[in-house]
Amino acid sequence: MDFVFATIGRGKIVRSFLSAAAYFDSFHLEAVYSRDRHDGEIFAKEYGCEKVYTSISDIAEDKKINCVYIASPNALHHDQTIALLESGKNVLCEKPLATNARETEEMIFYAKKNGVLLMEAYKTFLTPNLYQVKDHIHKVGDIRNVIFSLSKYSSKYDAHKRGEEANTFKASLGGGAMADIGVYPLYPLLILFGTPKRLVSMSLPISTHEKDFPFCDGVTTAVFDYGSFIATVNVSKISVGYSYSEIQGEKGTIRFDNINDPSKMEVVIGGDIETYALPQKKFNMYYEIKEFFYCLENGLSDPITFPNALSLEGIKIIDEIRRNSGIVYPADAAGNI
Repeated sequence: MDFVFATIGRGKIVRSFLSAAAYFDSFHLEAVYSRDRHDGEIFAKEYGCEKVYTSISDIAEDKKINCVYIASPNALHHDQTIALLESGKNVLCEKPLATNARETEEMIFYAKKNGVLLMEAYKTFLTPNLYQVKDHIHKVGDIRNVIFSLSKYSSKYDAHKRGEEANTFKASLGGGAMADIGVYPLYPLLILFGTPKRLVSMSLPISTHEKDFPFCDGVTTAVFDYGSFIATVNVSKISVGYSYSEIQGEKGTIRFDNINDPSKMEVVIGGDIETYALPQKKFNMYYEIKEFFYCLENGLSDPITFPNALSLEGIKIIDEIRRNSGIVYPADAAGNI
């Protein structure tokens, strides 16, 4: 089966996607989308692609294209995805799928309606060094405390502080720390342990320089009650952090050097440390693309590792965290979050 793609977006993450997709002989880049044709042509030329579209409807009408990778700002995911699902395209959409649960539900509905695959482009749990936790988690005994942390000082933050445009800090585009990188520590929690009983959270607001949507979160900490253990998710886009993420049990601890892209996993019991460092592809988006292709080749209507229902559960949690801090996105006006 050949996977004939269009890409939406020209940022670093699209370049990473295309580098990872190059591992697959069945991948073919048919078209790129850009609001600016000139910039799109420059980008397309880099990857030997001749078609440049400036309209989503052009992609939808191109019958050669059967898959689309979407890496536009979060607030655009919903409309773009539905338009493409309605045209029969399979969609691999960057995380989070949408800016609130209502939008996510609608996207899932249209995927089912049209019999096509919708998958959130979440790579982390598919990488070997995080996925292997399932084989070792029993070693630390009953889980009592989980701490998943990710702090990345944004390359756009200095410009934002100067008042310059920075999409990642625009609430109008669905930006902020939790929406941008919060899924990396949150989703492993849901995959491993399911839905928490309740949560409490606190966010550090930063100005967006936008009148109607005045702030988003620079830092967020959420604490989850799982009954027999407590889990904490901490994310920041405005500070530098090097902390391990840990799953602490009564007998020992599992820890990761980077919950976003772990190079190893360690099982620490007493004074003994067992290190498990599996080889991984340099361009680790390979693993999400591999699953996307596997689902299509086998006629699966839902992703395996992170099905649509988990994507919806994740965005519901992010919605609750935003409610706790009063962070509002444009899509919220169309329905309560």
